[in-house]
Amino acid sequence: MSKEFILAAVFLIGVGRAFEAPTNQTLLPAVVPVALFPRAVAASSTAQQAATIAGPALGGFLYYVSPASVYAICFLLFVCAVLQLFFVRMQRHVSGRQPLTTAG
Repeated sequence: MSKEFILAAVFLIGVGRAFEAPTNQTLLPAVVPVALFPRAVAASSTAQQAATIAGPALGGFLYYVSPASVYAICFLLFVCAVLQLFFVRMQRHVSGRQPLTTAG
């Protein structure tokens, strides 16, 4: 691999992450009812922390078993994630909606 290819790949990953963060922050309030929002944030944060800790450990074990299995499982999980996005229902913003927190 050339240096230019690696730099281009890093640039594209950075661009993807720049769009991912705001999207992830707006997705949860759009799909969860206001009454369940605090619990959803806690569950989302817990799942993110668990994935951050367990993901590399599981990936290392899978790599030990078979390097090809890591890529195959990663591909299958990305396909599952894309398919699940088709089932996400977004709520349209209603101007009369109360804010999640009150300043006062």
